[in-house]
Amino acid sequence: MFKQVTYNTYIGKCKLALIKEGNLVDGTTKIGDIAYPVIILDKNRDNLKWPDYYLIGLYIAPTNDDPLSFFQMVKPYEKCTHHLYITGIPKGVKSIESFRLNDCIWSSYYEDKLHGYLFQIVRSNTILKLKQEYETIS
Repeated sequence: MFKQVTYNTYIGKCKLALIKEGNLVDGTTKIGDIAYPVIILDKNRDNLKWPDYYLIGLYIAPTNDDPLSFFQMVKPYEKCTHHLYITGIPKGVKSIESFRLNDCIWSSYYEDKLHGYLFQIVRSNTILKLKQEYETIS
């Protein structure tokens, strides 16, 4: 929704350990410097609720031995199992539910003085749908 604002937001707000080429990504890295823009081609969709950016990679869930979640970024032509989507949301919105993706397996939300940021991971073979849109259709 706020593509330019989301572009300039620090990736460290996602509460995940991001790894790129074997190194931990600095939390002050701008989302727009490492992520790809989401492009919605369907003119009938409410584009204001769809994610702004995404990363491709492998999600590593927390375990008893390591309570931290990881996202190992990969290059577009490499095998990936998950996508991490980032959505800019207006501050003070009554509910972020209308921005949630169907089949999300991990999410976090961060709000600063002006905007909120929803981070969501889905499997890479998932057909991207908003959760409320999916519930309305089914």
